[in-house]
Amino acid sequence: MNGDLHATILIIEDDAQLGTEIVDSLGLQGFKAKHVADGTTGIQTALQDRAIELVITDYQLPGIGGLEILESLRSHRPNVPVVMMTAHGSSNLAIKAMGLGAFDYLLKPFGMADLKQVVIQALHTARLTRAEVQLGFYDDAVEGDFMIGRSAPMQKVFKEIGKLAARDVSVLIQGETGTGKELVARALFQNSNRAQQPFIAVNCAAIPANLLESELFGHEKGAFTGAVARKMGRFEQASGGTLFLDEVGEMPLETQSKLLRVLQEQKIQRVGGTQEIAVDTRIVAATNKDLRHEASNSRFREDLLYRLAGSTIHLPPLRERGDDCLRLTNYFLKRTAEQLHLGNVPSIESGVEELLLEHSWPGNVRQLENVLRSALLDAQGFALTKDLVQLELEQESKMLAHSSEQLPVDLRAMIVSMLDDDPEGGGLPSLIERLERCGIEECLRRCDGNQSAAAAMLGISRATLIRKGREFGCIV
Repeated sequence: MNGDLHATILIIEDDAQLGTEIVDSLGLQGFKAKHVADGTTGIQTALQDRAIELVITDYQLPGIGGLEILESLRSHRPNVPVVMMTAHGSSNLAIKAMGLGAFDYLLKPFGMADLKQVVIQALHTARLTRAEVQLGFYDDAVEGDFMIGRSAPMQKVFKEIGKLAARDVSVLIQGETGTGKELVARALFQNSNRAQQPFIAVNCAAIPANLLESELFGHEKGAFTGAVARKMGRFEQASGGTLFLDEVGEMPLETQSKLLRVLQEQKIQRVGGTQEIAVDTRIVAATNKDLRHEASNSRFREDLLYRLAGSTIHLPPLRERGDDCLRLTNYFLKRTAEQLHLGNVPSIESGVEELLLEHSWPGNVRQLENVLRSALLDAQGFALTKDLVQLELEQESKMLAHSSEQLPVDLRAMIVSMLDDDPEGGGLPSLIERLERCGIEECLRRCDGNQSAAAAMLGISRATLIRKGREFGCIV
């Protein structure tokens, strides 16, 4: 998500003070924010300025209203997410806005930290929706992500995607870590009749168990400590589109029961709420676990498995894909050299290809990309030698083994998710920054906003907490 911080955002708000406050707050976070005060100017700006990637609009405006802006953008710029601001907490308004395709809505007054969270989620979702997944080949003239493979196992995957994409059924994607399950989910979405609607991704392993239910179904104000305002869940945000549940095998049994009910009835109930809200959401789930084995050991509901696995796609590990490893190598070397501004792609010494083909690749395609990126940096423009690649393979394998032994599964999954969501390749500094922000947000939540208590929990001074919290948008 780090690359989204340079996005241009349009604010349509007739309250000049609030508009300025939002622009200033987003500017401090690195966003480029513009403010207009009426709906007519707002829709003209949004349609004419192609640099705008997100629109945040008030519901009630002079001239054209927020819902009209939303309808116009859905017709003319469907990949630009719209976030609605309103002082009216009406469920009817929320349902109508979401039905028209709003990404989310914010109830006034809201904190700038809440705004930033919604902005980052909306931009990340838009990026996933825009980046087209190409199957089987890549072309320098086309922007997007690529699932490369001429091997028989991958050709079977491509056929399954083609067969299932247009069918409005749940799909379960099974495969080892790093095989590209999110790419398959996005390909299913982009080739479906829901392609102009939202695509929302949730990593079930990266969200603490006590927060996952709220993340999926939303919550009402006061539902639990820290629920200072109503929050819409991912099911509502994805209504009309596709919800991707990554690492669904890590979902707690209690949440599984509630997910099963939603799949059966197509209705959700926010945490702390009593109203049933209809949703029309296609589910695509992914796991690196054998869910049948998990079900036989009472760790996964068998009835939910049958609901999720309306159809199943098995992604093969890299070690079973033959020469696809070399095709991926050529692709990653070229793409990484361009990203790192290294000029020409370095040549590969004799013996490197054999070395790559013989490796077992426990981390699959993701591990291959990491090895090649590190090797390119270390080669400093010279040829990739067999010794250099062998060293990178050994270091990567040690790191994988160490992380598997030392890190709790939820923390490891969170770090993997953060690295996957960092298309700019910010590396360790970016990862540390996001972990710090996550820690500060969680401690503030646990301490009900008490800064002194949160600072004590983190082992830092209150002044440091405030400074860092303001940098991250956790403290206004």
